[in-house]
Amino acid sequence: MNKFSRRHPGPELMDAPDVNPPALKRNLYELEVINQWLGGHLCTYRGLRHFQLKAGQHYRILDVGCGGGDTLRAIAKWGKQKRLDLELVGIDLSQTAVDYANERCAKHSNISIVHAGFESYRPDQSFDIILCSLFTHHFYEENLHKLIAMMDENSRLGFTINDLERNPLAYHSIRILTQLFSRSYLVKNDAPLSVLRGFKRTEWLHLLHELGYSDARVENVWAFRHAITYVKGHA
Repeated sequence: MNKFSRRHPGPELMDAPDVNPPALKRNLYELEVINQWLGGHLCTYRGLRHFQLKAGQHYRILDVGCGGGDTLRAIAKWGKQKRLDLELVGIDLSQTAVDYANERCAKHSNISIVHAGFESYRPDQSFDIILCSLFTHHFYEENLHKLIAMMDENSRLGFTINDLERNPLAYHSIRILTQLFSRSYLVKNDAPLSVLRGFKRTEWLHLLHELGYSDARVENVWAFRHAITYVKGHA
């Protein structure tokens, strides 16, 4: 069977509960570099633009599975350029990731990081927008459905997702790049595997229709990513 025809069952090495903390921090650092160079943050900006946020207004944004906090820092910079008053919160189940994110986000007074998984997280107030980046490919069926429901239930304006397209060129490209340049055994194993665990656009459309979000946008974004955006009250 063609290995790109169905999503790979995983798991990734970084998902192991006993993963070595220094190795995970190196992994998070290299993922930040990959996001900067291969369009990860551009994909998130694409989703956020659909909410038509207004300069000078205050917005609370939650990043689910925030990892090392690079997406939050990118949004903070983007929001400053747009003259937005942003309050940014990240949650992650890994204490190592939370500690690393706190270190990396220390200079940003509008970013806070919470140690929590999305199923157990109970915010004391709702968010305007909830997003996640390179997170949904870690889940299947029931847990993926729960994640999307959580994002919907706790957001006022809607949610946006940035994740990988399951594509042969993407797989072989990232496999070669990480073998040549990465110093992380986690990245060398997990980056190509993440592509195999990613989605086809038709799979996103089917899933969103099944869950009642038929009016959500699914956009192809460079390089080999999807921006999935659901804006409440907009067809």
